[in-house]
Amino acid sequence: MAVVGIGLTYTLTSTLLYHVLADSTCMPSECLNCSLSNAGNCLLCSKNNTNVCDAPKSCSKDFSVRVNATSFTVDEGTQLSVTCVQDLPQNLSITFEWSKNNQLINGQNGSILVMKMKEKLTISCTVRSPCGNFSSSPQDVTVNDQAGIILLICGVSAVVIIIMLAVIMKVLIKRNEVQREARKRQRQVHMQDISSTATTVTRYW
Repeated sequence: MAVVGIGLTYTLTSTLLYHVLADSTCMPSECLNCSLSNAGNCLLCSKNNTNVCDAPKSCSKDFSVRVNATSFTVDEGTQLSVTCVQDLPQNLSITFEWSKNNQLINGQNGSILVMKMKEKLTISCTVRSPCGNFSSSPQDVTVNDQAGIILLICGVSAVVIIIMLAVIMKVLIKRNEVQREARKRQRQVHMQDISSTATTVTRYW
């Protein structure tokens, strides 16, 4: 009976220990904030452990994650390349997640996101690592409406064409008036010549 009791106790202890360790949060020691200003607040920094479990918040580093691009104002139909910039330890295995308008983008797990822009939206990235999950602040992306620009160009072009036609019509009308005045003077001169000739013939007779 003693052997059975010891075996049962060992089984229960192992099971309990397994669940405790499974529920604990473990991370590499690189995730600890052991800077000179914080080493005194984190007792785990004095231990040479490769991995630590259930580290208090005061011991964990607050890693930075942000999105970066050449410009967050683009034209409609162009491609936008956004990079998820982070300062986690380089030897850690990390994955990336991208969200558009607070909705997860499936199939995008790299540090660079390339999208064809059609409308204004908000982009953010999340880094999942053994140190924890860290997300960037949402970044607004503004898209210039090319349709509006095209309409503006067409409107300006139409106004320019109308002005040019008006100027051409005015020039043509002015030229016609000048030609009419010239023909009118020619007729007057011709009539005067005829009148002078008739007067001369009458006197001759």
